[in-house]
Amino acid sequence: MKIIRLLSLPIVLMTLNGCNKSPTIKIILLAGQSNMEGHDSPWGNLTDETINEYRLGHDNVKINYNCTYEKNYEGGVANTSNGEFVDVDFGQGRNKKLFGPEIGVAAYLGKHDSNQQYYLIKSCEGSSSLAVQWAEDGSCYQTFVEDVNASINFFKEKNLNFQITAFMWMQGEHDADPEDRANHYKERMLGLIDRINSTFKDYVPSYGISLIDAGITTDGMWKYYEKINQAKKEIVASNDKYRYVADSETLPKIDPGYHYSPESYLKLGERFAEEYLSIK
Repeated sequence: MKIIRLLSLPIVLMTLNGCNKSPTIKIILLAGQSNMEGHDSPWGNLTDETINEYRLGHDNVKINYNCTYEKNYEGGVANTSNGEFVDVDFGQGRNKKLFGPEIGVAAYLGKHDSNQQYYLIKSCEGSSSLAVQWAEDGSCYQTFVEDVNASINFFKEKNLNFQITAFMWMQGEHDADPEDRANHYKERMLGLIDRINSTFKDYVPSYGISLIDAGITTDGMWKYYEKINQAKKEIVASNDKYRYVADSETLPKIDPGYHYSPESYLKLGERFAEEYLSIK
């Protein structure tokens, strides 16, 4: 992480605090399982040219990230920014060698909406299911709520104007088998959105939070993938503030096919942000 850019955060905050009417910061929530976390995507495999390109041009985007897989599944430590908002950079995935869609999200927002200040809150865990860890009393959902609330307190303490505008969701594989989980995915996903709107009702738009969802792979690795993707598409079709990232189903993955390649993660993030900016 580049120290010079990290030190610019207090300056940004002081500038915003110094205005009589600070611009409204847009908060985007990133959540899900391994393909949101960034599970097997070593950024060292990218060319130096690509790495340098994606590190530039998004000074208007910060991130508070908490990737908990290695802590909860491997007995290690979580890869986290420790509750701080920092520059979006490579190494904010499952561990410091990896990254998720956040790089592409920041790059696209920096290029296409550079005058708007964005803060991303990324809270995710590989191998987590909507039926268990993301249920109302599930470990991932509880951690997610804690992460968002801590960030809300940060903004309130700084007396900044902000609004939680979108929920970017990349999950579904661990609900694609057994069939009973897949059959109940739609109702559980709607329940998750309702909980987010209710829990953070004072900070979301009057029409509720916008959903940008993504499908799971169609290569047959997940037995009931069609049920999951159909449920996602039906939910998105029900609300003009929702979007579906269709590319997510077919972007190239690395062997054995569970997770995206580094190049695909960049594209996935850009597609998330592109769909987000299409919402009027």
